Amino acid sequence: MNYEKIYNQIVERARNRVLDCYTERHHIIPRCIGGTDVKENLVDLTAREHFICHRLLVNIHPDNNKLKFALWAMCNMKSKRQSRYVPSSRIYESIKLEVIKIISEKKKGVKLSEEHKRKTSETLKGRKRPQEVIDRVVKTRKENGGWSHSEETKNKIRSNNGMKRQEVRDKLKGREISDETRKKLSDVSVHKRACVIDGVWYESIKEASNQLDIKWDMVSDRIKSKSEKFKNWNYAE
Repeated sequence: MNYEKIYNQIVERARNRVLDCYTERHHIIPRCIGGTDVKENLVDLTAREHFICHRLLVNIHPDNNKLKFALWAMCNMKSKRQSRYVPSSRIYESIKLEVIKIISEKKKGVKLSEEHKRKTSETLKGRKRPQEVIDRVVKTRKENGGWSHSEETKNKIRSNNGMKRQEVRDKLKGREISDETRKKLSDVSVHKRACVIDGVWYESIKEASNQLDIKWDMVSDRIKSKSEKFKNWNYAE
């Protein structure tokens, strides 16, 4: 398709007419590629023509990201005083995806400053996701085979957990723990909680884990689960 020919046809038609309806001023040669505000470079278009011309410019100059951002801005401009053209959802989505791609490529490899990270953290602190969003994420994860991490992420988690454990050890080093405290810690240990699974009594989760040949944390998760499938998995009263 000859985008430039179609573009020139729309511009030439607009130059030789007078409209008595809502119009939008258009730069024939966009300012981002050297156009100016002189009268010869301006033309009045209908809202639909204006949008089409900007789509054509994006196709004529596919490497010019400023034209893509200008088109995206047109998709989102709303005003009670203007009768802006509203593109179809399909066109809107295609333009949005193109802009997201550009932004993503710009951010690739860019390191954020500590100040930026701190401000982002403070902004998000305490913000809770709606339950609907959480449920949707959990559902999607389960449908895709559950949570999985890359080896790099797993190593980071192991490293962080190891550092935290070492910090606790350093903090408690030399501190004496009373027998009463030891007993309390022992009593609340999840490994030692008695449980009843499908009518069978187990003295501890650890025992259930060994008998059922599954990990103890999986036993604990199933007991806490609200799924109908594990309704007979319970802690002993």
